[in-house]
Amino acid sequence: ISQLHTAAVSSVQSELQQWKTHAQRLQTEKDALETRLQRQQVKHLFFAETDDDRFEQQSSRYEERITELHSVIAELRKKNEQKTICVIREEDEFEDSDDGNVSKSGDAFSANENHPNDSPSTYGWNLIDFLISADLGNDFNAELSRVVTQLEKSRLENQITQSTDEKPAMVKETLISGSQCNVNLQVAEPNALVVRLSQLEEERDSLEEHCRQQDIEAERFKLQLSNVREERDRLKRKVRELQTRAQSLEASSSMSPSISPVKQACMSPTPQGYERHASILHGPVPRRAEMRKLRTGGKVLGAEISSSGLSMAKVAEHLSQSFQECSNVQELIQTASQEGNVLSDGKINTFEIELERLQSKIDNLKSQNDLLTLTLEESKGHCDRLTVLIGKYESNNTALQLVLGCSDQAIEAYQALMQLLETDQAVLLANCRAAGLGAMEESSEQFQQDVTLLLQNAHLKRKSAEHHAKLVLQRREVGRQHCGSPWEELSSSRTASTTSSTGSDTEFTKQDEVRLRELIHSLCSERQAVKMTTLELESVHVDPLGYEATPPNPEAQRLDLENAVLMQELMAMKEDKAELKAQNFLLEKERRSFELQLRGKESQEKVYQVQIDHLKSQMDENQQRLGIKDPKKDDGYDSATPAITLAELRSNNASQIAEDLSESLKRERRLKGRVQELVATLEKLSKNSEIRHQQSAEFVNDLKKANSALVTAFEKAKKKYLSKVKKLEVQLKTSTERYEAHICALNQRVSHLEEESIQLRHEMSETSL
Repeated sequence: ISQLHTAAVSSVQSELQQWKTHAQRLQTEKDALETRLQRQQVKHLFFAETDDDRFEQQSSRYEERITELHSVIAELRKKNEQKTICVIREEDEFEDSDDGNVSKSGDAFSANENHPNDSPSTYGWNLIDFLISADLGNDFNAELSRVVTQLEKSRLENQITQSTDEKPAMVKETLISGSQCNVNLQVAEPNALVVRLSQLEEERDSLEEHCRQQDIEAERFKLQLSNVREERDRLKRKVRELQTRAQSLEASSSMSPSISPVKQACMSPTPQGYERHASILHGPVPRRAEMRKLRTGGKVLGAEISSSGLSMAKVAEHLSQSFQECSNVQELIQTASQEGNVLSDGKINTFEIELERLQSKIDNLKSQNDLLTLTLEESKGHCDRLTVLIGKYESNNTALQLVLGCSDQAIEAYQALMQLLETDQAVLLANCRAAGLGAMEESSEQFQQDVTLLLQNAHLKRKSAEHHAKLVLQRREVGRQHCGSPWEELSSSRTASTTSSTGSDTEFTKQDEVRLRELIHSLCSERQAVKMTTLELESVHVDPLGYEATPPNPEAQRLDLENAVLMQELMAMKEDKAELKAQNFLLEKERRSFELQLRGKESQEKVYQVQIDHLKSQMDENQQRLGIKDPKKDDGYDSATPAITLAELRSNNASQIAEDLSESLKRERRLKGRVQELVATLEKLSKNSEIRHQQSAEFVNDLKKANSALVTAFEKAKKKYLSKVKKLEVQLKTSTERYEAHICALNQRVSHLEEESIQLRHEMSETSL
């Protein structure tokens, strides 16, 4: 059993060893593959960077070549225009001098005029042949052919459209005659062509004269129309003045019968607030305003202002809107009062002040917007000027790059020529030394060896200098053949190398040296020619004085950016004024409330004073009554009642009754005065209570508005913070999920490591066994 166990253990150990070796081999292969992958990535990045650099260089070369071609095309167009002008003048002179050449040019022009539907390329090639015959040069023939065909095509189209608009019958006749004469055009004589050309010129002059007359008549009609418009505007102004006068007369006539009911209404004892309201409702309104509603004028638009000659109408719009808004507010209040809507003075004032404040804020924002648009337009113009200037600088840069290339080639040619001259002098010096000129010891072997080495070195240097000079000449020839295209530089360098290898056997002659000198001169001339194309440009930071176009109405004032800034400041001041007005209105409200409280206290004080006076009078009366009764009682108790006769009783009763009546009358007068005072105080208290009730209602409304504003602000803030809280919750949720996933991954890794450690321990225990 122990042997079997040991055999099983040894077999398991051998298997473990094999698996370990296999795992080590896989690990080494994995490391090798990772290193290989890293190397491949590094190579890929390196090649990508090199390819990007190469592509960028090639694209920059292409862009430089394109800009050079654009500059060359512009120069060719200028030269083409100059040469076409010269060609036309030479053609006219040639017509006067020679009839044969006139017939040729007339054939070309008449063929194109008689065949307007044919392709314009035939006429262009005929004109190019004529230019070649006039010895104008062969360098610009291809470009001239294309430009001339386009110009002639546009000229013929313009002539056909003008002639068809002005005289269609004449054009039809000319076209029919041209189509009939097309067959016999080749056998036509020069004199007939000259006559035909003269007829066409006469017809052209007549048509031009007719056009001038039509333009003069149109100008005359325009002047008449402007005079009629001015007369119409003058009459309209007169009609408006007459209408306003008639309305004012009707209003003054309607004022007289409306005064009496107003006075009667004002005489009735009404409170102060009701008197104001009555004056508003039953005020002297003209009958024209009662019968007909006033028409509100339309808004003054920018097109109407710009038609008067103003270049910038936004500032004028702001200035005109204030008057219109004031009239609109007054009309709203008037219509509301006429329809029966009871509006108190406080509500009207608050409405006007709030409307003025909001309108001033809107005007300020509009003026700021206009100022920003003006600054944007100014910056846009400045940017356009800078783009044009940058384009000019770029063209100068390309020209300077071309000059630099020419100078580099000239320097290379100069170096080749200097090497040739230096090697020529070295060969001459070596020959002189070999001939024994300037030598002290001619028969020594060391001297002979030195001379031979000197000759060999001189000839080698001469060959290298000749080879370099041939390479310079061959590069120039290849560059002229291939026009210096960047995609053919490699092929040109290869052909130059092959030609240099094949042409190294040929000798360098004096003609090659002359060619090298001519090459230097040509490069210098090219450099000077390209340098002449550069322009002296102004600085980027200096704003040149631009051409200011004259406005259509020279008397109108030009409104520019400074006026817009002033308008913005004015609107800001209006907004500040409206804010101060609103604050002043609130302070007036508070002042009126304090005055009402003071009046209420004063009325209470008067009521208390009346009560005190009434109590004092009652106390005085009681004291007087008590003082009259007491002596009578004392006399009755102290002495015996004397005998009184009937006559005495009657006389005493009469005098007492009279006194009682007088006292009662006085008492009634005092009571009536007190009652009147109490009624007046009660009226004052009722008035004060009503006004305080109105003010409390206004305060309640203000508090409601403030509360609603606070509620809306609270809702907005609540929504804002709720959205923020939701975002934070989402972020917290994502972060917690990420952390939980990370923790799960760590737990799995820990469990995996624990399992591996347990397995290793088990294996170690088995191996130990």
